[in-house]
Amino acid sequence: MEERKTETLSWRKFFVGLAFWLVFVFTIVGIFLIKSGSDRLKAEIWSKGKILSDFVARQIELPVLYKDYVEIERVVEEIVKNNKETIVYMRVLDRERKTLAFFGQKPSPDILVVSSPILKDLGWVEIGFSLKPLKRTQFVLTVQIISALVFSILACGLGIVFISRRLVIQPVAEIAKRSEILKKLSEELEEKVKERTQQLAKSEEERTIALIREKALAQDSQRKAAELE
Repeated sequence: MEERKTETLSWRKFFVGLAFWLVFVFTIVGIFLIKSGSDRLKAEIWSKGKILSDFVARQIELPVLYKDYVEIERVVEEIVKNNKETIVYMRVLDRERKTLAFFGQKPSPDILVVSSPILKDLGWVEIGFSLKPLKRTQFVLTVQIISALVFSILACGLGIVFISRRLVIQPVAEIAKRSEILKKLSEELEEKVKERTQQLAKSEEERTIALIREKALAQDSQRKAAELE
């Protein structure tokens, strides 16, 4: 019985260890998916930003070449206003990195900066893109992945419980139950054998006493017959 309890405990430890291992694996997979999704979204923002900065650089080539600062500011302001949800600021720099035009909010760490050259050495177009849409998308993605992981962990946990009950706990419990039944039957059989032995012993004793009495009566009869003679 103790051996079966020890075996059951070992199986339970195994399944608990397996559950913790699955949680660890799912957690690593979730972190990887969140990180890869964030990197992919960031790469998409940078790619679209690069296309826009190249476009602006081509648009202001002549104004920069002829130092038409009014036209540069007009182009910059128009593009920023048309993309105010994604662009934080736009700046045009000359070849010495001096600002020729600037429109938008003050640069902050929470942005992605993309730049493109203007005719190789005339200057640079610098655009700061907001990462708030990325963070919102990342938050939604994180919630979805965590929900999926929790569901997967619960499903695996229920599966492990079901399998452990079907393959380990129930068979061991059934064996223990049958063992108890066999033990009870053995005790009952032993009790019956003991009662039968006692009955046989009592019967043998009674038979012996009866034989002794018969023998005594016979001897007494012989003795009386001898006296009469």
